[in-house]
Amino acid sequence: MSLTGRCIIFTPRTTEKDYVYIAKAGGCYSEVGRIGGPQVLSIDVHCFKYHTTMFNGTILHEIMHTLGFWHEHTRPDRDQYIRVNFDNVQPDHHYDYEKMDITETGMNDKKYDYYSIMHYSTRTFAKDRQKPTFEPTQHIEMHDIGQRKYLSDVDIKGIHQLYQCGIKTRKEFFNYDYRMFKPESTRYSCKNHYTMVGSPERFCRNDAKWSGDDPYCLGSSATNIYCNFDKDKCQWASDSVNNRYQYGEWIRHSGTTDTDQTGPVFDHTWETSDGYYMYIESSQNRGKKFRMRLFDIPPGICMSFYIHKYGKGIVPGSLRVFASQNRGTREKKIWHDNEISSTDWKRQLILTEITGPYGMRAKMDIIFEAEVGTSTYYWDSDMAVDDIVIATCGQIKDYDGWLNRQSKPTKTIVGSIARFT
Repeated sequence: MSLTGRCIIFTPRTTEKDYVYIAKAGGCYSEVGRIGGPQVLSIDVHCFKYHTTMFNGTILHEIMHTLGFWHEHTRPDRDQYIRVNFDNVQPDHHYDYEKMDITETGMNDKKYDYYSIMHYSTRTFAKDRQKPTFEPTQHIEMHDIGQRKYLSDVDIKGIHQLYQCGIKTRKEFFNYDYRMFKPESTRYSCKNHYTMVGSPERFCRNDAKWSGDDPYCLGSSATNIYCNFDKDKCQWASDSVNNRYQYGEWIRHSGTTDTDQTGPVFDHTWETSDGYYMYIESSQNRGKKFRMRLFDIPPGICMSFYIHKYGKGIVPGSLRVFASQNRGTREKKIWHDNEISSTDWKRQLILTEITGPYGMRAKMDIIFEAEVGTSTYYWDSDMAVDDIVIATCGQIKDYDGWLNRQSKPTKTIVGSIARFT
């Protein structure tokens, strides 16, 4: 087992006197650093409870203790970065929030890292989980504080510094937003007259899977439109044609959304906070509808796109697609979602020919509409879309088949794509 580009390697014990013994020992815990002799690293069943195969951060957290790392929020200088509300900390866990002495920690020149896998969340051991146990003193994104998904950039640099690894790292692949342990990537390109659908570069995630989808080379034509929103909105605009309702505007965004516990953490294309997507901000918008519109689309096309709906206030059917009269107000609904709250991006397909109100005789507009609910938790219902593909129905079906084949261990070769490692 290797972490951080082979800086740390775990090998089976033979006759060593000092070793780590991984066992189900009644919890998720570890001693900090090397103590001598057999050293228990306890990984019990419930350590996996809140994690998918992609996110195994509780185990990483305990391994970091084994390697010699303390909790980030107990650093001697933590008062410069967080204010602890001891009144809301469970009495039996006050010690978990006590500051350490500067002589105990080492690594005192390492910058404070809110997003370290060693940092508690704002609700850890809280008496009242509606209130935080601490508050940042700096203006930062709250969504990922206490995350248990990936080693942050500072975590990885700390390991390299502590163990004096001589590996030259590529900074862009060690940023915490990239969900990876080691600088391994695969680059792709398409032949001339093809449009790449997906990311031209993918990285190895911490579950040993490649990020994103296998990119697809879509034959270029006037009919085909692909947008991942990385450069701009690709002419998707607010719906100013239909003025019967004051629609809210979709926002082009990267990284986490502004409200905690809702919205994506990263885009779909790259699976990083550098990639962009379009989303609607639900907070302070109870019951409001949001629209974005793409003009002058030829009739008879099909669509593929990804949606993200996560939060307590998510309502099935609140995301819809319309085909409208070209630059007019006549429209018809052609799709609506059935998704409940999920932290994953979900692929959606419209595989029947799309036509506007005037059928195959005229161009049309495509409209995405999202509606914020009216429940108690309406502010926890951010919705997002990414990787929108508009093409002939045959091409969309081929694209769907390509993705389905790539999810299985096949030896399919597509002549229009080249891979570099």
